[in-house]
Amino acid sequence: MPICYGRISETRGNSFTRVFRPGGAPGKAILVPCLRPIERTSDIIDEAVALWQAEAPRARQGAISSWWGSVGTLFGSDAARERFSKAWTSEFKQRGATALSGVNTDGLLELGPIRQGGRAGRDIDVVLATATLPEKQVPSPIEVADAWIAQDGGHENYFFNNVKYGIRTPDDGAIWKALKQSSRPWLGNPDYAPAIDVLEAEAQG
Repeated sequence: MPICYGRISETRGNSFTRVFRPGGAPGKAILVPCLRPIERTSDIIDEAVALWQAEAPRARQGAISSWWGSVGTLFGSDAARERFSKAWTSEFKQRGATALSGVNTDGLLELGPIRQGGRAGRDIDVVLATATLPEKQVPSPIEVADAWIAQDGGHENYFFNNVKYGIRTPDDGAIWKALKQSSRPWLGNPDYAPAIDVLEAEAQG
């Protein structure tokens, strides 16, 4: 997926969270299967509402978006696209959802083709994801690292947990280099050791 750290989060000590960056260099994301089969458009809507509730717990009932973010869908197969796309777009517009970076006016994710392990994910019918509004200017890896270095609330765990669980951006190596040079005490946190091992192995080639 084309993702990067590109949105300042006040609740995370003004550090950066991930955003979709259409056209940007590819990173890696994790696809989590839905708990129930997608058989009707209403199943997609239920999943979208639940996904947005997780992103914005104080959102109104049935919402799938706000001015700063939106749930979008990507149809991986022709069969799913033909069956669900028009109905999803209709629901997206009826609920007042709007386009932003990564989600177009039809509520579709503009992230390019789905790929799994270097192969096209043609067996994936529907992907739902939350896109959030990025900063007007894409921050550099140094700016991203500096934001974590400057905060003292433990929010650097966002980066290390992403790396640990395989959610990666193209800038991770440069971000890690800057974090390592900062010598912040939390670099010794044992919870971060698995991610640091991965980052160090990559740095050494």
